[in-house]
Amino acid sequence: MRTGSVIRIGMKSIKASRFGHAAAAILAALFLLVSTAACSGGLSLQERVGEIDAAFRAGNAMLSETTAFVEVLKEFDFENAAFLESTLSALDASEDAAQGLLASIDELNAVEYEGDLASLGGYVREYSTAAVDTVGELQEIYEGLRAVLLAVEPVLREEAVITQMEAPGSDAELLERLESLDAALSSSLAELPGVEVPPFLVEYKSLFVDLLNTMRKLVGDLITVVSGQAANIKMEDNPDFLRVQELLASYQPLVEELYGNLAITGIDGLIEQVELELNRLYLLEDE
Repeated sequence: MRTGSVIRIGMKSIKASRFGHAAAAILAALFLLVSTAACSGGLSLQERVGEIDAAFRAGNAMLSETTAFVEVLKEFDFENAAFLESTLSALDASEDAAQGLLASIDELNAVEYEGDLASLGGYVREYSTAAVDTVGELQEIYEGLRAVLLAVEPVLREEAVITQMEAPGSDAELLERLESLDAALSSSLAELPGVEVPPFLVEYKSLFVDLLNTMRKLVGDLITVVSGQAANIKMEDNPDFLRVQELLASYQPLVEELYGNLAITGIDGLIEQVELELNRLYLLEDE
């Protein structure tokens, strides 16, 4: 084996910045265009394999970024004032990575896989088909999540404001805050049920519908007590307090379950097939 030959397994663990991915994909695309045009000019097998390898690595690195939004999504907390902006930004970045991945796949599919590259071409086509299907699924998820989060935005913003305030100095001040929160809940609940989401996100949307409805019942009882309309209501025994806590506790496990069901989680085997064939081709010319 010549010095400089490369054997790699596990490219899916590569980490890079969003901008690093974009630059890598552009460079890989340029290299592939040059190599495709130059194949008749006498490129060696290892040079051709190396250029395909570079394009594959650039696209595959982007693949991991297409679901990077999940980690931010799991951080939902009414006291996290930056949650909405951070999550929307993460969705934008993941969507950009998905588009970069598609561009990389287009370049990989433009290569003529003939002769010694025929087997590699078959594996690349399997990977490409699965990756394109994954991006299609993710695109629906990006759009669905944005719609749900924007529907609950009034509550997220009102809760963030309230949690940053000092304790109310009077019943009148507390009542004002509760009424503002009730208005935000009413606004979100008027929009959220009508938001269309893919089947994948039905449970996620339902959790928020249940959470906001329970919160509104709870806030309504608090308004009644604070305003003196029903002094006989015992808030310490209110089951809605416990229900809100249960729903909040179920949020992160639900997001993790949703991620586990994504098509992208089943693409690792196809990635490994391509990697193994690339390694075989590197070794082939070294013999």
